[in-house]
Amino acid sequence: MNPPQPETTDQTTSQAEPAPKRSRLMGIGLALIFLVGSSVFFAKRLDQISLAFKSSSWPTVEGVITESKVVHHAGHHEYKKDDRYNPVVQYAFTVNQTEFVSDRIGYRTYKSYRDQQDAQAIVDQYPKGKMVTVSYLPEDPTECALETGFAMSMLVRLLMCSMFFCFGLIVLLSSCLSRKPG
Repeated sequence: MNPPQPETTDQTTSQAEPAPKRSRLMGIGLALIFLVGSSVFFAKRLDQISLAFKSSSWPTVEGVITESKVVHHAGHHEYKKDDRYNPVVQYAFTVNQTEFVSDRIGYRTYKSYRDQQDAQAIVDQYPKGKMVTVSYLPEDPTECALETGFAMSMLVRLLMCSMFFCFGLIVLLSSCLSRKPG
């Protein structure tokens, strides 16, 4: 007569259960990163697009360029050089006997370029001392620009942001709705 064998439990299922739960939590975390990040980026870009559209109908005043130069920012990203060139164009203008100074060229102009020639081309349009037309928001003249209007590249960025948001939403839904096997 053999001694009674202890009852065995199937340990493979009890050890396998934490993996789907961990995977599910990682999916939710990843989704939240995409959702929050794209929402913040979207809100910022939407405000800029709104101002770009409205800027075409703002009142204008004469201003003068007070500074015009390209600023070089040396950078290294991992194993490659990542230099940036910023066109810096500063101008002064007066609205209702109050002088304002700004450096916003436009809502559709990049603030940083990888190619020095691209930044220089912007600066060359606005040499120091040049008289310029400044468009400004009547309620807040600190919102102003030399170049008004909207560029399609702004919509492309907004579309990419929307795609990241949708990806985050899909990952979140699939992570929350996934069921345990069995």
